[in-house]
Amino acid sequence: PEHIACYTLIFEPGTVFYKRMKRGELQPLNEEKEAEYYEMAAEILAKFGFQQYEVSNFSRGKEKVCRHNLIYWKHHTYAGFGPSAHSFHQNVRYANKRSLMAYVHAINAGNLPVDFREELSVEQLMFEYVFLNLRLKDGLDLHEFRQRFGLDFLQHYESNIARLTDDAVVEFDEHSFRLSPKGWLLADSVATYF
Repeated sequence: PEHIACYTLIFEPGTVFYKRMKRGELQPLNEEKEAEYYEMAAEILAKFGFQQYEVSNFSRGKEKVCRHNLIYWKHHTYAGFGPSAHSFHQNVRYANKRSLMAYVHAINAGNLPVDFREELSVEQLMFEYVFLNLRLKDGLDLHEFRQRFGLDFLQHYESNIARLTDDAVVEFDEHSFRLSPKGWLLADSVATYF
């Protein structure tokens, strides 16, 4: 393969694994063991020529990254077509009707098949931008943040960045702000600082 997405197992309600977990047949790993396996997977994949470019994604070079997902992680505009498809433009997120019949009925009636519409505030947009870009190995581009939101990222989040730097979970220079190797294991909790 040219690309591998490597995620931890989540016991989703309604699945066979979830039911087996509830019966005591399967047990989730503790955080330490999960982190150990995550680091082992990254190490093994690196030995076989895979470069980690996102928290859970590895590719055989920059030309093999998942361009589709990069659109989401970089918080760019995207349009979804068909049942259950999602779209994002400027500060609005849309979701189409999940049911094929409801979707087709709306189209045949001359209506947009939108089931859900959410207008995001500037604060929500900034949080999503930071959270999603921090998933990337390159992190977020400080110049792009300033262009997009009219704020200096390092000044705006100065006190939180100081705490994260003290905990050695982030790194930054004059161009980018990113997770440290330790921070990769804590990506979701680091995002809560923004």
